[in-house]
Amino acid sequence: MVFRRILYLLLFICCMCGKVANAQSPGPEHVNVDGNLAEWGKSLRNYDKSAVLWYDIHNDADFLYIAFKRPSLGWNIALPKRLVIEISEPNKPGVQIVYPGHYSDNKDEMWNHLEIKRMGATAFDTMTIYNDLGIQAAGGFWDKKVPAKEVGGAPDEGETAYIVGADGELAIPRKLLPVATGTCTIKMTIGGGESDYMVALNKLNQNAHFDLGRGSGDGLTALIKEFKLSVTYLLK
Repeated sequence: MVFRRILYLLLFICCMCGKVANAQSPGPEHVNVDGNLAEWGKSLRNYDKSAVLWYDIHNDADFLYIAFKRPSLGWNIALPKRLVIEISEPNKPGVQIVYPGHYSDNKDEMWNHLEIKRMGATAFDTMTIYNDLGIQAAGGFWDKKVPAKEVGGAPDEGETAYIVGADGELAIPRKLLPVATGTCTIKMTIGGGESDYMVALNKLNQNAHFDLGRGSGDGLTALIKEFKLSVTYLLK
């Protein structure tokens, strides 16, 4: 009985530890916010399967850094809700950042803007990535040709399709965070702003200027879905 209780306790501790992204883990020696993620290593350290998102989090004395890679289904980040990042104390509202921003719907220009809703504010402020708050951000979309069977297409080896992804980085001044030290909750939400496939496709083609021929079947079925993840992060 005692052994079983100890085993349950160890399992509980392991489960809890799995939900904490610890700032003491080695991060990049220097983060250059340019959107190419090179300094983060061969891949980002954390992957959330349900959100279809690779991500990494790091901080130094001045900034909280968030890097993300959407390895497919990148079209969602171009739709109205974009990628919304909320940083808060546990169970309390915090600061929200939408990146890329809504100033432009063009797939390239949208990465030059972001939106922020600071603690206590009732609305978002739109600004460029060169702003007085000191927030740094960079990112972009990419596509890659793959065998069609990898994205739910025909099993014929000769058939190909494209996956559309997105990479991005943010450096958020710690003075904007709801906590100076200790833990904070970081939530990321992607998409979910549309309920009709054709409306979403029209926005991707006419507003964002994507070539819809460079996409895939699974990218289409995911257009009206919302993807979420939540991480407890321990600041240095």
